Amino acid sequence: MNRIHQKHEGAIILNAVMILSIAILVIGFSNAYFDRQVRSYQKLDEIYKQEITNNAESTEQLKFWEALQPLN
Repeated sequence: MNRIHQKHEGAIILNAVMILSIAILVIGFSNAYFDRQVRSYQKLDEIYKQEITNNAESTEQLKFWEALQPLN
C-alpha cells in the first residue's frame, strides 16, 4: 500500500511540473507576440510623425485632414 501511495505522489508532482512548464511556455510566447505588436505600432507611429512633420514643413501650417489620411 505504501508503494501505491508513492506512485500517486509522483504523478501529482509530475503533473504539477508539466502544468508549470506549459504555463511558462505560454507566458514566453505571449510576451514575444506582444513585443512584436508594440514594435510594429512604434514603427507606424514614427511613420505618422514623419508625415505630420512633412506636411507642417511644406505648408508652414499643419493640415490635420492631410496628416490623418491613411498611408498607402
